[in-house]
Amino acid sequence: MLMQQVLVMFLLIGVGFFCVKRNIISEKGSKQLSDLLIYIVVPCLAIDVYQVDMDTGIIKGIILAFGLAIFSHILAIVVAKLLFRKREDPRYRVERFAAVYSNAGFMGLPLVQATMGDEGVIFATAYLATFNLFAFSLGAMELQGEGHRPKVRSILLHPGIWSVIVGVLLFCFQIHLPNPIGPAIKYVASMNTPLGMMACGAFIAGTKLKGMFRNKGMYGVCAVRLLLIPLLLILIYKLAGVMHWFEGAEMVVIINLITASCPTAAMASIMSKQYNQDAAYGGQLVAVTTILSIVTLPLVVMVAQLI
Repeated sequence: MLMQQVLVMFLLIGVGFFCVKRNIISEKGSKQLSDLLIYIVVPCLAIDVYQVDMDTGIIKGIILAFGLAIFSHILAIVVAKLLFRKREDPRYRVERFAAVYSNAGFMGLPLVQATMGDEGVIFATAYLATFNLFAFSLGAMELQGEGHRPKVRSILLHPGIWSVIVGVLLFCFQIHLPNPIGPAIKYVASMNTPLGMMACGAFIAGTKLKGMFRNKGMYGVCAVRLLLIPLLLILIYKLAGVMHWFEGAEMVVIINLITASCPTAAMASIMSKQYNQDAAYGGQLVAVTTILSIVTLPLVVMVAQLI
């Protein structure tokens, strides 16, 4: 099931790649597509999925989802710092960022939505909000240097964070959006899967792919991002028995593993450019991990389910 959905996702990525290569989508259009997702579609999705009736199982799942998301990011940061040591070549900063932060928004949310429906997306948004919190604080500090101090206000105002806060508040107070607001948000939210995948394809099409497979350091980042971190998480969750903590915990764990096993976030290139690091290298890491994830993503989930 998951393998089939991954293949569907990659076909959609191919559509985005094709559109850019055939100039159906320009470089400016590609950025606008990403902005549409970040500022409109994903926030609508984050609000829409919380428009459900109060349920004890969902509350437990949300709490567990946030706990696992925080833990998985901390584990990834520790692993990246241990394996990608400081060196004269400043690209180690890009490698650390690329190893830690997954494409939870453009790829993780669509994949969870396609395989587990809107209920699964509720728990996936916890990972996305945590990703944004860590990426724009500790991730930015990593790329810019220890002296950087991110602004709390700008982090909290990021669409991937405030929309989850709004969604959770609406859920807690059982506020259901009336017509025509609720249906309109649902229609916009439904665009997340195709647009997210096409945005990934457009990003890859705009990346300089020539010669990138000759960079041996790149394979280390790919191994850590796609295999080592997810497999460590599986081992720890197994030893802790997280899947059996309560009914429905297994679903939350699988969703955490899917989002944590996604390829490198596009932010590895975007933020590297913002902080005067090697943005081209960041883009290549995004492209290569995305291509390789067609094999690694189903493999990680299969291992998790077997164990």
